[in-house]
Amino acid sequence: MDIQRALKILEIDRTASIDDVNQAYKDIVSVWHPDRFTHNPRLKRKAEEKIKDVNIAYETLKSFYAQKQRQDEGEKGSPFDTDADVGGATDTTTANKEGFNRTRTTDETRDRTEAAFEIGTQVVLTAWSFLSSKLRRVVDKQVITGEEEQQRKGKR
Repeated sequence: MDIQRALKILEIDRTASIDDVNQAYKDIVSVWHPDRFTHNPRLKRKAEEKIKDVNIAYETLKSFYAQKQRQDEGEKGSPFDTDADVGGATDTTTANKEGFNRTRTTDETRDRTEAAFEIGTQVVLTAWSFLSSKLRRVVDKQVITGEEEQQRKGKR
């Protein structure tokens, strides 16, 4: 997901700080959490889809800000930075190729990590939704059973 789309999904602008990103994420999750819509399956599905997008956008922006922070702290953030210039003379073509390969590998790892977290989040949310709906049914059944028993005791 690109940064512009992530900013749009979290409803923040380009000047937002990481704290703004965290707050926007919390706000949107509190509004669109699927557990709020257990009574309406259509809205619940819509909320689940919205939360998936919000989670991906949040992870994208967290990664972006972490990379930006590393660059600001002086770590090598450019894909063309390498350790090849330690001896003095540097072959820029080799340095650029090495930097590109290192960055691509990092991006592939990040993509796999993001996919794993996305799947994990989806599994946890699905399990939570399933368990909470089952628990709600059990509680509702107990309440109805308790009311019926009270009515029978009142008739005697």
